[in-house]
Amino acid sequence: MRRVQYTIRYFLTKAQRRTVLINLEVTKRCNARCDFCNYYLTPSDEPRLNSYAEIIRRFKPFTVAITGGEPLIRQDLEGIIREIKKVNWGCYVGMITNASLLTIERALSLRTAGLDQISISLDFPDERHDKSRGIPGLFRKIMNIVPELRAMGFYRISFNTVIMKDNMDDLVKIAELAKKLGIYASFSTYSSLKTGNMQHVINANGDLVKLKKVLLALQEYKRKYKVVMNSSFYLSRIPHYFSNGGIPKCQAGIRWFQVTPEGKIKRCSEGGEEYLLNEFPGRFPETDCTECWYSCRGENEAPVDLQRIKELAFG
Repeated sequence: MRRVQYTIRYFLTKAQRRTVLINLEVTKRCNARCDFCNYYLTPSDEPRLNSYAEIIRRFKPFTVAITGGEPLIRQDLEGIIREIKKVNWGCYVGMITNASLLTIERALSLRTAGLDQISISLDFPDERHDKSRGIPGLFRKIMNIVPELRAMGFYRISFNTVIMKDNMDDLVKIAELAKKLGIYASFSTYSSLKTGNMQHVINANGDLVKLKKVLLALQEYKRKYKVVMNSSFYLSRIPHYFSNGGIPKCQAGIRWFQVTPEGKIKRCSEGGEEYLLNEFPGRFPETDCTECWYSCRGENEAPVDLQRIKELAFG
């Protein structure tokens, strides 16, 4: 019933052309050492707000995704979540974390504050993930804590996997691991925008045939077991993104946008104009950028049709 209620609210938000998603980046600091991100270089005295309530109150998004850096570095995260729920009743609040700092006690505290979903970053379905993130023992930590989170009755948990050249062969395995643990899997496409690192980019020629086969298998697994959260719309357009040099008509800054730790409003996570709330003109102009196909973008561009309603409401 709760899932159906959120589905109805999601489509009402889209129909009213209101903000669907705010990516709330509460810190750029991070304890991981991923080679596709340089946030670990962020100084400890980074500027950041203690409250984002005014921003949330103004835009009243359907979803707030709390991101970083590593958001669990912030010890006042519970207060931030409580404020979001207070000023925007019914808002769905998720958090993306590498889980290295996650404990059952902290998870319970966050859930009590109003956190609806925990998304755990996972690059590989084994110890290769430790090397990818630069945190020894991280994969085993994730495998141990997920069943505990499930046992405490956490509403929704998912793996958050970036599709890279390195892990194409592991995508279905990650979905299988999610099913085994009784959670979900969500996938997003790699882009070199953050650091210019081309090492993980899927080649439009040599890798594309393999990618298409993997995505077909992933969509079949989605249909069969209902653990893959991505829409068929998003997954089916990933090969098109790589083979055609991008996808036009990005809705960043229109249907969704980024908020920085210091409270500035940005079109997207990878750059563009930044405004303080009292300076924001109310809407970003349309963009001609085609450089990403992140899931936060693609899912917001998914059409409102019967297939999407079924996927959201019933899996």
